[in-house]
Amino acid sequence: MSFAMVPDIRISDALTQQLSSLGLKPAVFHTSGRPWIFDSDTHAWSQRQISSNAIIASPRPTEEILQSARVSGNGFSSLDALAREIGATSFFLASTPAGVRAQGTLSTQHQFFWAMVGGVPLASNTLTILHSLIGPEIDQVSLALSLMNSRPIQSFAPRTPWKSIAAAEIGSWLHFDGSAPPRSVRWWREPAQDLDASSGPAAVRLALQQTISDSTDGQSMISADLSGGLDSTSLCFLLDTLDKELRTFRTSSLNDANDESRRARHVAEVFGLSLHEFPPLAETSSAFTLEHDEDPASVLQGPLVWAGSHGYLRALVPEVAAQGSATHFTGLGGDELFDMIPGIFRRLRREGRRVALSAAWRLHAQSKSDPRSMFAAVFDQEAYQDYLTRALDCLHGTGVWKARDAYNWFPPVSFPAWMSEQGRELILEAFAEVIDRGLEPLGTDPLGQQVIESISFQGGILRQFDEIFPDIHWQAPFTDQRVVEATLRSPASMRMDDRLDKSLLAAAVSDIAPAGFFTKRGRGDFTTDVYDEHRRQRAELVREFQDSRLVDSGLVEPDMVKSALYEPSSSDVGLFDVESIVVAERWLRSAESLGSLAH
Repeated sequence: MSFAMVPDIRISDALTQQLSSLGLKPAVFHTSGRPWIFDSDTHAWSQRQISSNAIIASPRPTEEILQSARVSGNGFSSLDALAREIGATSFFLASTPAGVRAQGTLSTQHQFFWAMVGGVPLASNTLTILHSLIGPEIDQVSLALSLMNSRPIQSFAPRTPWKSIAAAEIGSWLHFDGSAPPRSVRWWREPAQDLDASSGPAAVRLALQQTISDSTDGQSMISADLSGGLDSTSLCFLLDTLDKELRTFRTSSLNDANDESRRARHVAEVFGLSLHEFPPLAETSSAFTLEHDEDPASVLQGPLVWAGSHGYLRALVPEVAAQGSATHFTGLGGDELFDMIPGIFRRLRREGRRVALSAAWRLHAQSKSDPRSMFAAVFDQEAYQDYLTRALDCLHGTGVWKARDAYNWFPPVSFPAWMSEQGRELILEAFAEVIDRGLEPLGTDPLGQQVIESISFQGGILRQFDEIFPDIHWQAPFTDQRVVEATLRSPASMRMDDRLDKSLLAAAVSDIAPAGFFTKRGRGDFTTDVYDEHRRQRAELVREFQDSRLVDSGLVEPDMVKSALYEPSSSDVGLFDVESIVVAERWLRSAESLGSLAH
């Protein structure tokens, strides 16, 4: 669904006509009688008047919750519990005497964007509507930031690829008061770690069952990725317990050592699942080509970090539809919730000094890294704002990163060697603006911060899937707020089990997973596909960069960027730097080729 909303103010006939030209008609009204929510489907919304001057609304799948909830008043605070419940899976809106509350999901799969349109603050769940209304220019700061693979996600979450269009901050709702620009109000607070190794898995299992049930209600056919990895396969274990027909899909790797193909086929055989396999990822990937994207819905999203999988998704979607499924499940978010992540050490310290130091020593033994940096991370107490300030000093060259910073709030950031002075200045100014504004972290420590940032990043990808492939409802249960909360409440030490991979997830599905499925092993590796594709494409890539839109933007140094494209730095493991250059270049060319998108 695509919709727009305005606060309870008079709007011009011209704006109403603009919205009408986009197929949007008044669907829900403020108690004053003025239009509030505009949608192409005027029956898509459930609404409830809770007083003479207050009304709440949400998309119809949440109607039962909206209508049955107890509401004790019409102030924003009295709606917190209801907003949190509905906001776990969808949009929640309230029009009250204090203004309008517009809230999406923690994962940002359901996200609000806003812009000033003819003096009216207007919000939408899609960039497409806002872009059509104001025709903005490309935001050079966002473009420059997209070229940095390591950057704090929360700090720049309100930025979009387009000037004059902003997003709600992660874990916040938008407060509209009259004709003034909206402000973000934080609702998310990380829960306390109050579960143990027994109750934690039970809570995770219940949360997964709830979100899967909500996502499949009323459907007889569903589909899912079955990569053979732990996350998507665990979801298939759970989906198989439903009384529904399940079809599964996967792509493969050129790497003979990648055992996930064998595991996926084995699981499909044991559980009697239909498994459709596509050609190896390298054969469908477009990670290192500059072929224009001709889909406006895709180009409007900005540079797509998952562009290398675009070919696979274009093959997957019609096949899923042909099988009769309208809802497709993916394992996005599982690594963030259940695996070892760099910010873990402060959280382990809460479980006990011995637990934290022992975990640091075991990780040292496994990785052969210097244990002193991990020991230092256990006792590090640096505040988020102080760390952000120090990051800016390091980018200026007046500060020095410390070894323990690899385990701090976010990884050490640095400029790519090929970034121009103009690009660097834009990023330095953006960092300074964030520091001046002040920022409350999303987590109580680096682990909580990294989990929520990563989940919001994955949710943003799902939102893009929804926009670009609208015929499929994309579901990623690991990004659901209820699952995230259950995981954060569970012992962080379960991320570092010596015998099992992702032991919290393993315990949550232990009764339905095959024996030995989570036993520690080598993980599936698709880097062979990445390097193989780059070798095949690099000469043509450098040739095409003789006429580069990215170079024309002034954000990169021409000779250095072409050198990096042909012979990447040894530090660019996985070729993420190269891919970010190509993604930005392809996006600029696509926007230009579509004409009306390039201002």
